[in-house]
Amino acid sequence: MSIPQNPDRDYWMEEAKKLTKVVYLNDDVAQNRLSVKIRQLGLLYIAGTGSLEGFPSALATNHPEIYERSTEETRQAAYMTLQGVSMEEAQERVGFKMREDQPQGYTFLNDVEAMNRPRVKWVVRNFLAAKEMTLLVGDPGSFKTQIGVDAGFGVAQGINWKGLECDEEPGPVIYISAESPGDVIDRMEAYKKAHGLFNTPTQFHLMDATETPLYLDEPEMVDRFIDSAKMAFPGGVKLIVVDTLAELMQGDENSKQDTQVFADQRKRISNELGAAFLVLHHNNKDGKYRGSSNLKAHAFALIEAKKHGLDNPSVSLHQDKLRRGRFDGLFMRVKPITLESGEECFYLELGEKITKEQAKPNNATEQFFAVIEKHPEGITVKDLLEQCNYSRETWKKACKELKEAGIIHSPKRGVWAPVVEDAIEQSEQSELGL
Repeated sequence: MSIPQNPDRDYWMEEAKKLTKVVYLNDDVAQNRLSVKIRQLGLLYIAGTGSLEGFPSALATNHPEIYERSTEETRQAAYMTLQGVSMEEAQERVGFKMREDQPQGYTFLNDVEAMNRPRVKWVVRNFLAAKEMTLLVGDPGSFKTQIGVDAGFGVAQGINWKGLECDEEPGPVIYISAESPGDVIDRMEAYKKAHGLFNTPTQFHLMDATETPLYLDEPEMVDRFIDSAKMAFPGGVKLIVVDTLAELMQGDENSKQDTQVFADQRKRISNELGAAFLVLHHNNKDGKYRGSSNLKAHAFALIEAKKHGLDNPSVSLHQDKLRRGRFDGLFMRVKPITLESGEECFYLELGEKITKEQAKPNNATEQFFAVIEKHPEGITVKDLLEQCNYSRETWKKACKELKEAGIIHSPKRGVWAPVVEDAIEQSEQSELGL
């Protein structure tokens, strides 16, 4: 690739974005990846300065971790390709030698060696583990996005999160938003404003996957993501938040085969970057997590988010699965806050702990009745389900409880209303034909 006499900055920026897969011929994978980084940085350098003059010293000064890890041969070959020399010729000039691919050997640890190996490295104790995946599941409106943002800021700052011990060493957090990045930004602002961080930068980073599509079950896209993340964060990534699985997976979430591809690619990202994964995922209409059981099988933890109340909502988290440790649950109040735009948003505040048994019964029943009570003339089941974000099956159970308690009645088919004396009398008279 030769440098044009009048380089166009946008052109070189685009070329740098494209250069994410290595086509290097030698078999040292680490040096191959470093050569890609050097070539990308070289293209960006051309975009900024118009030439390669001074690039080697700029690389050593501004990116010492890449300079020190790369060999002299790797750097020289990368410089040559930036000046238009083919990769094959560059490698021949610097003396790279081709070797036959050798199968990787297997390592066998004795019992003492095995027991001395690190078991799990907590990013947030009993919630997020390095290189592992936590699934956070819940119904629509159960504040999953806010939980992801809140936990992400905790990790990015290296502070305890809602009473859970956090790795004291802060690190980069990548929040991948594929549903509504604007809503995520509002929640980021709400968190920062509530915690006195409005003008203070942290290591929390947003990736807008509606603008630059990413599917985590597409190996080529994953390659590009890994390389981009390594360039941006040479020291690794602490946490990646996926919002949501359905939007960032091209395959069928109900398919074991497709979810296996996602699981394999997710593991590859974690191994390359060292990152824990927090994957936000929706429940199905029956209130259970959606998709293949293979997702749960591959999860280190599965945590359920449940919304409580309507006027002054709160949210609780409960453990469905945790491979190691014990998650005792969290209860958080949802607090309103006004953004700089004047719009209302909210943030989460730690409340008293709540057990799963306390949160489980009548939560849906109470919400259904709270809505019905506001409609003395009655509300249709369709409108009721939309306002409460629960499945029809959940409504049937709640309806039975409320009817047996004698606090709701059905003035006509498909409509429910709170019980009042006059309404009962009118209903009885109607049945008698009076």
